[in-house]
Amino acid sequence: MGYQESFVCLLKANKNAEKNFIGLLRQFEKYNIRTENDLWCECCCKIVLKKDFTVNYSFKTTITKLKAGTILLHTRGERSAQNNLYNFFHRDMNNYSNEELKLQDKFYLIPCENVENAEIIFNNKNYADVIELNLKSECEKT
Repeated sequence: MGYQESFVCLLKANKNAEKNFIGLLRQFEKYNIRTENDLWCECCCKIVLKKDFTVNYSFKTTITKLKAGTILLHTRGERSAQNNLYNFFHRDMNNYSNEELKLQDKFYLIPCENVENAEIIFNNKNYADVIELNLKSECEKT
């Protein structure tokens, strides 16, 4: 237990990144998870990096850098909700379709504390665009 902030990131960034993130946000809204109503953990903002950041963490991947242009979602809340994708998506409580599960498996979680100088992302507009999330309006974009 305890508090944690994390980044949700695609395993492989590609031209469908924005579409994948919107699909993920739609799942949050559909299942009412990671919204401002979720007492365990909420998705707060979307981040588009302008510079590369070093990652001191490995989970499902050997990525050591988050490249400029990478889209991240910033989450905060209960640490146990951010331990792994199973907990993050409440897979034991929601009946996801195979398509929804496949989309979820394209993402991974990185604790903010494992991204070198992560605080710069939030405090310096030269390093990243930070967009506060309104899940409903984000989901209606496509």
